[in-house]
Amino acid sequence: AATAGESEGSGLCLDARSVGNVARFIRFAIRSRGEKPNLMKQAVFTNQHNPSLPRLAFFAANRIEPGEELLR
Repeated sequence: AATAGESEGSGLCLDARSVGNVARFIRFAIRSRGEKPNLMKQAVFTNQHNPSLPRLAFFAANRIEPGEELLR
């Protein structure tokens, strides 16, 4: 498996096992359990326009109550 900063195939791998920020606590919604994502992901570019190095921004897809789990 690829680690942070490495790609596997033609994709990009984000691995927050050892390094990361608060976004590492966002988890994928399990649709078979009826969970729906409450976040949407958008690639953004800040100080550079290299398409292989975007930053990921997460935005609320709907109202998120205090204490509610963040799901992507």
